[in-house]
Amino acid sequence: MNTERHDLMRLALIGVAVSLGAAACANTPAAHGTTIITVADAQAQVRHYEAVESQAYTKRDPALSATVEAGSAVKVDAAYLAAQSQSTAPPPPPWQTDQLTVYVPYQSTYPAQFLAHVVTESPIQQPSASLLLFVKATASAAWKVVSALTYEQNTPPPDVSLDDAGYATLLSAAQAARLPVPADHLSQAYTSMLTANLGSGAVASVRPFAPGPLTTGKILSDHQSVAPAAGVSQHVAITYAPVPADTPAVYRLSNGGALVLFNSSETDAYVATNGSLDQNPTRTSYSAVIPAGSYSSIKVQGLAMNAAVEAANPSSTAVHVVGGDNNGISGSTT
Repeated sequence: MNTERHDLMRLALIGVAVSLGAAACANTPAAHGTTIITVADAQAQVRHYEAVESQAYTKRDPALSATVEAGSAVKVDAAYLAAQSQSTAPPPPPWQTDQLTVYVPYQSTYPAQFLAHVVTESPIQQPSASLLLFVKATASAAWKVVSALTYEQNTPPPDVSLDDAGYATLLSAAQAARLPVPADHLSQAYTSMLTANLGSGAVASVRPFAPGPLTTGKILSDHQSVAPAAGVSQHVAITYAPVPADTPAVYRLSNGGALVLFNSSETDAYVATNGSLDQNPTRTSYSAVIPAGSYSSIKVQGLAMNAAVEAANPSSTAVHVVGGDNNGISGSTT
């Protein structure tokens, strides 16, 4: 069961020193296709987002964050920042941006999108990688982040296929449907796999997913959370469910596979079995959406933004989940 990691990941976006990645070689519209935003302008949008989010987190201002976010990202930040305004915990220190790579696809209609991979670090944490999905809904709309997630740590950025002008390619709906797990079925497949393993006490099978921290690792962690044990003062029940993507985002990789962004939900229900469930004043014992206090039961509704790499051809381990965070967006207590 995931804990609140959103504060560190999102504040990691604070910083202005940008080391441009390989995708930064083009400053003008691509010569081989139509694009709504250039690579250089995409980099500027990421820097603008960082500056606004920095202010929003310093002020704990959900309304300010909403000026640069929409969809799942704003749901998570609205809940988190509102909760933090009632917390006694100080905000984490600012992060320094070490690397920034943007993946700008050819596109001529709206909604338009691009993806950013950001690596950051702070005085209290080692380098951390994130993926940000920016969307411009209409020609007159602002660019906003709709998905923000922690990317697989200590690994290179996703090997998105770029042409000689530095531009990426989005898979069409028909192409995305021919992936080993069709892109629009990925959320259902992932949550079904987690659900099937939840009550087994062991990892039965994660196919078609590959073993990793967000598959086998998560299952083993969940087993520890829900398994009865002597002296444990709470019982935990976990429920997973698929959630539609904010916008289809399927990027072609250099090896012919695809990087797919998808959402899922996790509900964690805690019931006291001995004494009470105690949330501390800094709101770190349970999700930050739960106020400080003592309770007989707590329920946290979480929203996860995820990323997976799908192989070009079907195989028993064709899908590698490479990023994701479960963040509380609402809670209830008794």
